[in-house]
Amino acid sequence: MRIVRTSLRSLGLTSLIQLGDGDVVIRGNENLCYVDSVNWNALRLADKTGRTDVRDNKSPAECGQCNLNISPHSISTLRYLGALGSI
Repeated sequence: MRIVRTSLRSLGLTSLIQLGDGDVVIRGNENLCYVDSVNWNALRLADKTGRTDVRDNKSPAECGQCNLNISPHSISTLRYLGALGSI
């Protein structure tokens, strides 16, 4: 997954609970909130590998009450998997 230099404010991945093979690159998105709150490696299947590069997105301090646009079920699942930090 590559999301680089977009005007996105939310990823809108409302049902994401695991990642297969491949890299996660989310960089340079000045309006994108809370992508650094997700432990992307914890979402990877146990036997899969990939590089994670999440940086230079909107600062958490600037996000305030930014809407994650994730369903309550997905938030519960992400927390259970240890993939979601405090938001």
